[in-house]
Amino acid sequence: MKQKKIGFATIEKEDDTLAKGKKTVKQQGHQGEKKVTIEQTVINEKIVASNTVTTKVTKKPVTKIVLVGTKEKVIAKKVTAEKSTSITQAIVEETGETDTITNETTVEPATTTTGTTLQVEATAYTGGGITATGIHLNDNSKVIAVDPSVIPLGSRVMIDGYGEYIAGDTGGAIHGNIVDLYVATQSEAISFGRRALTIHIIK
Repeated sequence: MKQKKIGFATIEKEDDTLAKGKKTVKQQGHQGEKKVTIEQTVINEKIVASNTVTTKVTKKPVTKIVLVGTKEKVIAKKVTAEKSTSITQAIVEETGETDTITNETTVEPATTTTGTTLQVEATAYTGGGITATGIHLNDNSKVIAVDPSVIPLGSRVMIDGYGEYIAGDTGGAIHGNIVDLYVATQSEAISFGRRALTIHIIK
């Protein structure tokens, strides 16, 4: 009687959770065992014939299982967004003046005020000099002429679209809700004309 090994089989199974072409072992294979009874014919101490009489499996082999991936790869496309450039074109009205004035107005950020808000009619003036409150005017002065009975002299005011000014001057034609903004040149004063503005008095 002899003890012999029994080889194991290998099978492959498709798996759609694995990437295509990838393999992984789900179950390892193991050899089995069997007992074989052999009848031998011996002549002059030599085996001249050998026949298997019985075979008994004592341990079954375990099949090896290999998973083979079938899942296709998903290729992500890179999308490049083109920047859109917005061009704002400023339209300047010609006033017929010989001098060309470029008047860039910076809109100031909104400021919370606790004072009075007025709707006024505004004009512009120039020429330098000293104001009614003693301010020496120059090209950078942020001064407006006011009616002191409406806007007290010395008040700080915020003008929508123009920023902060000082109510530092008066004028013969400035009565009620009329103000006069100081500008650097005669051309700017003419170009300014007459405008409706909103003024916030800062207390």
